[in-house]
Formats: sequence, structure tokens, C-alpha cells
Amino acid sequence: MYHAEAVARVQASAFNAHDMDTFLNQYATRARVLRDGHWVGEGRSAVQRGMEAEYHEGSYVQVRHLDGEPVLAECHGDPEHPDYEGVIRLHHVGDFVDEVRIDHDPGMLVRLQE
Repeated sequence: MYHAEAVARVQASAFNAHDMDTFLNQYATRARVLRDGHWVGEGRSAVQRGMEAEYHEGSYVQVRHLDGEPVLAECHGDPEHPDYEGVIRLHHVGDFVDEVRIDHDPGMLVRLQE
């Protein structure tokens, strides 16, 4: 059974460790990727390209909640008082993530909750 909170925590740990193999193991082979509403591609290689575009020196992700759902919040700065840069939302069907949406919308960032 898929547990959104647990998957988000595994994804956060893998992102922060730059462990793309663990990160990609959670995705369906034909997972879709959108970045700021634009199509990036389909498949694990597209997920890898999309996520690698989000890596920046000193950036990390934390699990937060947006509209009641766990998301990955892209951050920089002090982990106790992070500056949010983006939101990575995961959608699943069955046991695997089948869609990832990467957004940098300032309005969305202010709605992040712990």
C-alpha cells in the first residue's frame, strides 16, 4: 500500500543525499514530469533530468504539506528557518509515483505548511 508521507520522506532523503537510484526506484517506468506547468517528459530518465535541474549548491528538500498533502519543499539556508524555492508534488497510482510536478510559484510557496 502506498503511504504518501513515507514516500515523501524517502524521496527527501534520496534528494538530499544526491542518491538518484533510490529516488528513481519510487517511480513508475512511464512517470510524467512537469516543471512550472510545462511538459519535461515521460519515464525515469525524464524524472532524473527534471530533478537534476533542481539541484543547486546548498539546496535541500524538506517534507512539508500543501493543501493537506505531503510535498517536497525545495529549500536553502538555515533548516530551522528555510527559504523556500520550489515545491515538488508527487502523484501515485498503485505503489509507484506516476507523476511529479515541480513548481516555483511564489503563491504556492507561501501556502506550505509543516
